[in-house]
Amino acid sequence: MRATNLPVIVGVVLILLLAGCGPLERVVPQAAFTIYGHNNRARDAWFGLAPPGDPSQSVGFGADLGVACLHGPVGAAVVRFDGPPGQGGLPLQEVGTIVGEGPPGSNVFWVSVAANGSLTTGSGVPAWWVGDAQAC
Repeated sequence: MRATNLPVIVGVVLILLLAGCGPLERVVPQAAFTIYGHNNRARDAWFGLAPPGDPSQSVGFGADLGVACLHGPVGAAVVRFDGPPGQGGLPLQEVGTIVGEGPPGSNVFWVSVAANGSLTTGSGVPAWWVGDAQAC
C-alpha cells in the first residue's frame, strides 16, 4: 500500500491561496484606449476612468487639441471629471466604455468641450483632428 501525500498537497494549496496565486483569483483583462480632446474653454477638461485606478489613468485637455493613450480594465467607464481625478475630481458624465478585442477603432474616443461647457462625444478619429491618427 502507498503512502499518500495529501497533507503536502493541502499545505501547498493553502500557501498558494494565502500568497494570492489561488485558482479563485480573478484576472481582469486590460486594454489600451485612445482619447482625442478638443477644448474651447480656458479651464482644463479632465477625462479618465471611473473609479480612478491606482495610479490614476486620466488626461486633462487644455484650450487646444490633444490626444492621449490610457490603459484600464475591460468594461471600465471612461468619464468626464470636474477636475483632476487623482486630486479629488468627481465624475460628471460617461463618454464611453473600454472594450476588449473588437474591430479596429473599438477603443478610440473623442470629446469636444464647447465654450459653454457642453460636451459632444463620439468614437473613432474625429473629423477635426489634424495630422496622422494616433494609436496606442
